Amino acid sequence: MEAFNSAFKKNGFLFLLLVCFGCDNKGLMIEPIGRDRGGDGIYYMLDIEDPYCFERQYYTLSNYEDIAPDSLYEILNKYVNSRHSYEEVAENIKHHPACDFTAHFYEKSLFVNYKKYLSDAIMSEMGSIYEYRHKLVAVIYTSGRDDNNPIFHTVVYNNDNRDSIMLIKIDTVMIK
Repeated sequence: MEAFNSAFKKNGFLFLLLVCFGCDNKGLMIEPIGRDRGGDGIYYMLDIEDPYCFERQYYTLSNYEDIAPDSLYEILNKYVNSRHSYEEVAENIKHHPACDFTAHFYEKSLFVNYKKYLSDAIMSEMGSIYEYRHKLVAVIYTSGRDDNNPIFHTVVYNNDNRDSIMLIKIDTVMIK
């Protein structure tokens, strides 16, 4: 009996640890990186003419690996649009053609400090966190115009090779 209790105590912790990891939430999780003014992961580059001209959004994703690229595209676009509507962004870009918008989605990782490089990323041309480009899962950005309506691009990268693109979708937001 003593040997059983000793073995149970030694392996019991390991068993509990496995159970805890097995009960983890398997649904897609989207979390803002850093804490901006509103605590929602949305940042603005300062511009004298329009302080909301250059919008940058930063998020981490977990449990996304088994989601099909088309589904991930739909989920991410709905998420971003619910936080700051594409129509608002499009209207702002219409009046300020030099303005842009980007939303970056990085793989959540326990030992990665995205916030450390956020200031540099916000001020960079494309707005990405260069040091963690290999962790970039998807990006949504504006580029160009179609009849004065901004064009939104969504790029979803391959999980196994971030230099490889799995999906590119292009949408035009019509301004009423």
